[in-house]
Amino acid sequence: MTGSYPHAPRRGRAVAAAWIVLRADDRGWQQWHVLALLVMMSLRELDFDKRFLSEGILQLRLYSGPSSVWEKLLGL
Repeated sequence: MTGSYPHAPRRGRAVAAAWIVLRADDRGWQQWHVLALLVMMSLRELDFDKRFLSEGILQLRLYSGPSSVWEKLLGL
């Protein structure tokens, strides 16, 4: 694929997260979970679930396979 289409979902989530942060008022963060979900989705798209461990943190092999104990504890 060429052009900016592959980056459109990432940009859309960044715009939505910025909109939530900028619209926060003095009553607090009543919809903090939406912002957290957008951030987690963006990190997953950037492969942060596979970047720091030998297996992806969402893979069952991390917990039931031959991974080290510290990786298993980090995944919990």
